[in-house]
Amino acid sequence: MVTYFVYSSAPTNAVPNEVSCLMSRKNPTSDQRSKALEWIAIPVAGLWLAVVLFLKINGTPRLWDDLFALIRGYQDFHLGHSYSLKIIASAAVALCIVWVVLKCGGHLLGKILTVPDLSSLEKTVFSAGLGFTAVSFVTLVLGFLRLWYVSVYWCVFMVALIAYLPRKWPTAGWHGSIPSLTPLKDRWSQVTFGLILAAGLLFLLGDVTPEIFYDSLHYHLAVPNLYLLNHRIYNLPNFPYASFIMVVQTFWGFALTVGNEITVKLLHGAAALLLFFAFVAFEKRYLSQGAGLLGTLLFVSMPVVGFNVTTAGIDVASSALQFLAVFALTRALVDNHDEAAGRQWIRLAGILMGVAATCKFTSIPTIPIACSIIIWIRRQQRQEWSYVFKQIAVFLLYAGLVMFPFYAKNVVFYGNPVYPLAGTFWGEPRVTEQSWSNIAGETAPPQLWGGSAMLRIVRRFFADPWFITMSGSDGTQNFVGPLLLGLLPLLLVVRPYGVACGVLIRYSLGLWVVWLFTTTAQVRFGMPLLSIISLLLAQAVLELRTGSIARRTILVLCIMGAAWNLYYTFLLTGLKDGWRVVGGMISENDYLKEQHVTYPTPGYEALDWMNKNLPAASKVMIVGDSRSYHTRIAVFPFSLFDTPQIVEAARKTRDGADMSRSLHERGVTHLFVNAAEAERTESYGVFRWDSQSWAVFEDFWRHHVRLIWMSTQGFPGPKALFVYEIRQDMAGSNLPPPENPFERWKPK
Repeated sequence: MVTYFVYSSAPTNAVPNEVSCLMSRKNPTSDQRSKALEWIAIPVAGLWLAVVLFLKINGTPRLWDDLFALIRGYQDFHLGHSYSLKIIASAAVALCIVWVVLKCGGHLLGKILTVPDLSSLEKTVFSAGLGFTAVSFVTLVLGFLRLWYVSVYWCVFMVALIAYLPRKWPTAGWHGSIPSLTPLKDRWSQVTFGLILAAGLLFLLGDVTPEIFYDSLHYHLAVPNLYLLNHRIYNLPNFPYASFIMVVQTFWGFALTVGNEITVKLLHGAAALLLFFAFVAFEKRYLSQGAGLLGTLLFVSMPVVGFNVTTAGIDVASSALQFLAVFALTRALVDNHDEAAGRQWIRLAGILMGVAATCKFTSIPTIPIACSIIIWIRRQQRQEWSYVFKQIAVFLLYAGLVMFPFYAKNVVFYGNPVYPLAGTFWGEPRVTEQSWSNIAGETAPPQLWGGSAMLRIVRRFFADPWFITMSGSDGTQNFVGPLLLGLLPLLLVVRPYGVACGVLIRYSLGLWVVWLFTTTAQVRFGMPLLSIISLLLAQAVLELRTGSIARRTILVLCIMGAAWNLYYTFLLTGLKDGWRVVGGMISENDYLKEQHVTYPTPGYEALDWMNKNLPAASKVMIVGDSRSYHTRIAVFPFSLFDTPQIVEAARKTRDGADMSRSLHERGVTHLFVNAAEAERTESYGVFRWDSQSWAVFEDFWRHHVRLIWMSTQGFPGPKALFVYEIRQDMAGSNLPPPENPFERWKPK
């Protein structure tokens, strides 16, 4: 039997045991160091926080006019309208999914983990992670079996609901079944909880608005919707984003099939609640009282978090899943287990880390980061290398089992498990240099070549927190607010006590290095890092001496900064005008037809017309607009990250008649062109005709295309939507050929 050394498994507000004090990397009773901190370093850190807050607040437009306009615009807000029924139905489905996830995950947790040392709150959060994984796997299997039908999914859903119905209703009060979270004894904790509730209300309102987030309409929701329309998971041609690893989107696919996009958004909002519970559970085992509460506020108050959690994106869900994985890893490595219990915790950590690594390609490095932490902890505990490697092997085995199906899909479809990564030389079809440039450009990757490349990375390691904070103003990408930068020096000065915090710090450093090597601008790709850093910073604040002026001052500044963040979250989410639909001031249909913040040149009006007017057997090729989610008929989607299928068809055929015949053989009956969106995104350079392919396309357009619907507000302009019918032969027609919207990209 193997017994691990214990560093510190008790909360830091408890009296540390003898082993913890002896084995700890620092002595918390050092009077000399404490005085130096209290009289010099901590006041300097507090001053730094105040300066950062002042500079960021002073350098950011107040937007008072927008605030007053927003308030005036919602004076007629009411809920007595048909959209409220959609919200109620969506919420009911979301709650049922949460119930199934928790009960299914609890069942799996009982099989994986038989140790008694598990609080009710820990059981809840780990059950949520495992249940999420189970639903994603069920969705994936049904998709592979060509059973992606609403009726099939509802049957599975109802069976699960019935199976997990309580055998008898609890006789105790409802509050007795809710685990104790965190006491609100101090004034700061009460204000913090109030701000978290305010953030939750903002998130709830945002989650019930119509979805207009570009990435959701492009692939987070669009790809599962295309699978649903075709009743299977299939290879979408010329659509690289469909090949991304999608454990979260697969779960969204289940919610979308039994519910709708509002169901998905509510579940994404629930991921923030899951993260809160996980923070508190981690706090109760390892941290100071209130650290989970303050950490949650630091995280959810960031405008980039508030903006993302009110969409059907994946970044907040990815953050919650990744923290659960780190939590399980910490329990596996830090706590005092016998051999059997330690093996079970490593299995759970491997499963959850495998899920976290399958959220997106930039999450893959979490696996080697976790392995390095296993080596560090076990060697600190003086374990033999053979035992260390055995634990790593178990961890990798269970992580790999979770990851395998999502990467195997790419092997089957493309011959490359990480396609389109390395797609320029590995897998079929090959990714062109132009397409790869467009794909990589979305992450704004750093230049990793040249003599000064590493020097630039080292400089960014220290400088990026400043530049991200001070320049961040885009709620969708980089607006993190001033608090993280303001509190970072405190983390360096205080260095939170205990090996559990050491695990979080090393894991965070790993994520930061990964971010530096993968992107220069997309801060939301590092949202899991933001969540863990938020908890660490909260712990650093609360390790200050209770009642000290420094602690009180820093807490006041944190609350002020969080309130300022939430003000901009309110503005940024409100200016999208989605609340007007919730308030019955505009219909969902009318809202989606027009441009809004983050929703330029929409094609919804054309998709809605096609859904209502084209025959059910129609198949539409979309050109110029990557957002296909709102279609309810089969389509060939368009992507800015590959050669458009209409261009490819012109290259592969001899003349217009041959091109028309080729499209009909593929089942294409109509074309939908969003010319305004194509013009807006022309910098991607996807419409690359040569003289031969253009001649074929022009012949095809002149003799085989008929305009059947249009909606324009000038072209070039904010709206230029066209639907065309493709005909084998227009001989005998006296109608002139329609104007060609692609003349703009005619080869010179």
